[in-house]
Amino acid sequence: MYAWLCQLLRRQANISPRERVLLFLSGTFTAVGFILAVHLLYIFRKAGKLELPEHMLHCDTLGDYSQICVLRNACVDSQGILLNNPLPRYEESSITTLSNFPNPSPDEILDYMIPARAWVNVRADSLQQVKHTHNYLQGALFITGFDDQSGLNPFHFAESVMTFFSYSQRNYAEPIRRVILFREKPPVNTWLAGFQNQVFRNATVHFAREVNKTICAERVVLGGTIIGLFEGPYHAELFRNRVYKSLGITSRPRGRHVQVTFLRRKERVLVNTEQIERLLLEIKDLTLKVVTMELLSFEEQVRIMAETDLLISPHGAGLTNSIFMQQERAVLELFPSKLWYYELYGRIARNAGLFHTHAFGGELHDSAETIRDCFSNNCQLELKRDFSIMPSDFLPALSHALSW
Repeated sequence: MYAWLCQLLRRQANISPRERVLLFLSGTFTAVGFILAVHLLYIFRKAGKLELPEHMLHCDTLGDYSQICVLRNACVDSQGILLNNPLPRYEESSITTLSNFPNPSPDEILDYMIPARAWVNVRADSLQQVKHTHNYLQGALFITGFDDQSGLNPFHFAESVMTFFSYSQRNYAEPIRRVILFREKPPVNTWLAGFQNQVFRNATVHFAREVNKTICAERVVLGGTIIGLFEGPYHAELFRNRVYKSLGITSRPRGRHVQVTFLRRKERVLVNTEQIERLLLEIKDLTLKVVTMELLSFEEQVRIMAETDLLISPHGAGLTNSIFMQQERAVLELFPSKLWYYELYGRIARNAGLFHTHAFGGELHDSAETIRDCFSNNCQLELKRDFSIMPSDFLPALSHALSW
């Protein structure tokens, strides 16, 4: 073929129309073959990357020591992350035992080299063993784990998936089209399913049981748990506006009239709820709405929060919905006892741009004398029981919340 082409070029002045067509076709086939060869070489070099030892690209540490880390050339299966080699000083049993009390120190985080409170199993194995069974994704894959693998607790779900939103706000973040969540798939029409749709939007979400083969990616973004849900009011406003727009909710300016929403709970019930409701209804320019969140859809809960100026609730996961209140509104959290003060939802409210205050019930406990004692023994379980708050303790806290 090459000799024939050279001969034709030497005779180009006397080339017949038929020979011109053959010359054109030969040149075209030669160019296409060259392009295919280059493309195959690129693919083989891409596949060769799997043989390179993976390494940490970077980790971002958030305000509460939560982290978002990016791994290069890592694989994921239904059991967790699969690496070529163990990460430095990694101990499988240690990362899953890190708890919120106390928060891990920065030194501990660096030792483990994956996000604290990631709740994802990591093991070392040769990628060569799975090179014929994996899918290799160009780009990034996001994964996160959960301390509550199958429950419907809104907070425990939100604290893990919101690292995805935090990552998406980074300047270096790239679009992520596939997500793997290491937990049971929540039932359709639950708060968790609705919240998941708002966080991941157009990304394809898989749950651990749906991962039936190993998936490898150029970059695996591994999220820890972000206890405060947001890094601050600015990020909270971005997320809230996105949810409002998705659900067709319009923000309303704050006026003199106060819309109060009181959350009823199925456990840790405020026994004297009716007495507290009567006190609220005596206040001028105040409208009271009493709701049980578990009976409402995700969208209904968000709409109620968007209209709420003051949210009152016993301590519990329903307070996670406060993130959908507009900025500069207030939250009044009710605790069974002065020994059972937990700052969790206060932190979330402040990160969302809200004012937070609290009132205490009068429960007594023989097993604890301080807050630290309460969290180190059975005081937490004991205080899941019902409780009451005296008006003399509730009204000052209410006045504080309304003054905001």
